[in-house]
Amino acid sequence: ADWSVEIKNSSNQIVKTLSSSGTNVFAPWNGTNLSATVVPDGIYTWTIRATDPETSVSAAPVSGTVKVDNTLPTRSISEPLDGSIVGSTVSIKGLATDSNFLNWQLYYGVGTAPTSWTSLASGSPPAVLDPFGVPPTLYNWNTRVRTNGPYVLRLLVADQAGNQDDVRRWVILYNVVINNSQVSNPVFSPNGDSKKDTTTISATLTGTADWTVEIKDQSQTVLRTFSGSGTSVQAVWNGKNESDVSVPDGSYTYMISAIDTNTS
Repeated sequence: ADWSVEIKNSSNQIVKTLSSSGTNVFAPWNGTNLSATVVPDGIYTWTIRATDPETSVSAAPVSGTVKVDNTLPTRSISEPLDGSIVGSTVSIKGLATDSNFLNWQLYYGVGTAPTSWTSLASGSPPAVLDPFGVPPTLYNWNTRVRTNGPYVLRLLVADQAGNQDDVRRWVILYNVVINNSQVSNPVFSPNGDSKKDTTTISATLTGTADWTVEIKDQSQTVLRTFSGSGTSVQAVWNGKNESDVSVPDGSYTYMISAIDTNTS
């Protein structure tokens, strides 16, 4: 049969006609009108008509609708801000919406111009403002397991028409991490005989920080405190408390803590 496909806009005006013949109807439409101009976003009605060329008998028309969507999705990252120095757990907040929403995907890349991306989170419901106008938290990013330095966050949003767009924010990760903690003499005898009279508690830090070493007894009472600043920890304990009195024989616990004074 000879067949045609008419495409009309919401005003019932024909914007495109496609036609051919055969037993199968196949009419690819690229979203342009009769003047080869892209049509506005909206819903369009298509109607298939077919006529037998030998008998002039026409089939009952068949109609349906199709939606044109050339609009890019809405996307934004409201927190953290560009150039922020972040650490610990970072709440990444943003928006991801579209009238024909498909999904959003959140990534991070290493450096200021990443060539590859690692997925953090994704979602199929749109991310919209809450009733108080606050953007939702897309992901709580634990940065403690990442190396300090510059990173880029990327939020990619896609819709059902194949449109996608992204937004990027660069941040600097800075976490103080305590590594390589050790004790020089796990068992020592602070009795003044010059044989293992002290033990040294040491560690390395990933950045310059104010550090503290606390010595605690089995009831978690702090008996002695050492403090310093730098990229390494070193506390020499002679087995005495803050009153310079030797502690009883037994097992004691040390606790190392470190705080960056610039970022807290």
